[in-house]
Amino acid sequence: MGQAQSSAIQQTKLHWYVLGEDWSGCRRRLQKSQGAEARVLNTCGDLPLHLACYTGNAPPDILRALLDAYPNSLRMPNKTGRDALELASINYHLDHPHRAEVLFLLRWYRPGHSSSNSFVENGEDSIDHDIDGEILLPSDIFSQSPPEHMYMTSTICVACMEKPSDIAILPCGHICLCRECVCSTRVLHCGKCPVGRCEVIGLYRLEEEDNHEVSMMHSEEELLCSSDEVMQQCDEKHGRIMEIAC
Repeated sequence: MGQAQSSAIQQTKLHWYVLGEDWSGCRRRLQKSQGAEARVLNTCGDLPLHLACYTGNAPPDILRALLDAYPNSLRMPNKTGRDALELASINYHLDHPHRAEVLFLLRWYRPGHSSSNSFVENGEDSIDHDIDGEILLPSDIFSQSPPEHMYMTSTICVACMEKPSDIAILPCGHICLCRECVCSTRVLHCGKCPVGRCEVIGLYRLEEEDNHEVSMMHSEEELLCSSDEVMQQCDEKHGRIMEIAC
């Protein structure tokens, strides 16, 4: 993938375009430099991806393009010790329209799955299967720990309305998707639970031998209460992060 390069000058043109929030210029510069400038560290130790996350306004397609140009940038900390996900979680405010999608992308971007994001290729669902037709997903996409509470919102996947629901969303605990629909751009590309609309921070796969307690959601009122409680917890957590960052 190549190594990050220190720049003798303070910024490349791509750095300046990102700082100026000129997203059209960023696209042109990435193409003209063939992605090389995405690997350059400025004198403050920031890659263009870091700066894009600092702005708190970069659209998801810009972040995807920067990641495609230099996938290693995803886990690289800057001089303050923060990586792209931490910077984005601080600077994309809770009411920002792209926050959930951006954080979802930074959590689960997988180089090599596609040219645009980890699950989507040419605007269509990109799903790998083994010889028996089973779905193959990156092994680290699923959490080893279940959510604190799990709720069977629907025994059938709410996306395809065909297959059994066996994926729980973290942190809300709503069991509402099948494994194949987890890969779908239509379902999770926005980074929000399709039922409760809270930010998706993880996925938990239920197995047949899973003995964790699962509650049934009997009414819309119960569903809304569980979602509101999770959103309140997320707001409080974001407030603590902002205090630490400041």
